[in-house]
Amino acid sequence: MKTLLEAIALVSSLCICFLQNFRATLIPTIAVPVVLMGTFSVLYAFGYSVNTLTMFAMVLAIGLLWMTPSVVVEKRRTYYE
Repeated sequence: MKTLLEAIALVSSLCICFLQNFRATLIPTIAVPVVLMGTFSVLYAFGYSVNTLTMFAMVLAIGLLWMTPSVVVEKRRTYYE
């Protein structure tokens, strides 16, 4: 749990540094833990184990999950400017 919180803090601080907008960083920061909880709940409900392949798929999905809202918020910000 400590490592997860450290990772979230590190990625959030980097996004704040690059996007320079707290609100743009807040959306993915909230979305990632919610999606992780949902993923682990579905895995538990269907009786699947968390093996290496599952973890690799989750890493790829988290990368896409983090990138998409950031790109949308950045594009929206440039559109309004």
